Amino acid sequence: MTGGNGGLSYDRLYTLSEIDDVVLGQAGSIRLTTADVVLLLLYAEPRPIQGKIRQMKQVFLALREILPEADVEPVAFEPRQFGPYSKQVENTIEQLVFAHYAAIAGGSHHDYRLSITPKGRAYIAGKFDALPRRTREKLAQKRREWDTLTPRGMMHYVYVHNPQYLENAILKNRYRGMDWGGGGAVEGK
Repeated sequence: MTGGNGGLSYDRLYTLSEIDDVVLGQAGSIRLTTADVVLLLLYAEPRPIQGKIRQMKQVFLALREILPEADVEPVAFEPRQFGPYSKQVENTIEQLVFAHYAAIAGGSHHDYRLSITPKGRAYIAGKFDALPRRTREKLAQKRREWDTLTPRGMMHYVYVHNPQYLENAILKNRYRGMDWGGGGAVEGK
């Protein structure tokens, strides 16, 4: 029996196929789920995403910069210590790992790596191929660009385009009063 929100109930055991349906959200009318967005990022550029900050920010940026017009499940982000954060994204990644669509290596924030598994590649390949060519190319290009940024550089990039997420940032004083125009951040006048 599934819960009213499409989740799993704790009163029985489920098959892996039933878990897959819930994790991947195949029963709904939304074309792309949060799980799809995570897997699309990992599929577009096969190298793992290094670090939890990059992982969260790359999903945030993919939704804002690459897939803003796509039919994607709504994802709420809130301002946190290290910029935009979504419990939904974090839970989705945990579910993808549990269902063997993604894998995590390393234990600490510094050597944490999120990668796609063969099962994840098989699932998302058709959805990736169904995206417009320019969207596929932009996903791969942005993943490569974002992967080159340090965690601090990633936060800087996010704050340049989304200053509303500075509210609870631990480094907000570093970014406040900066002139974001032109060629990058310059100390405010």
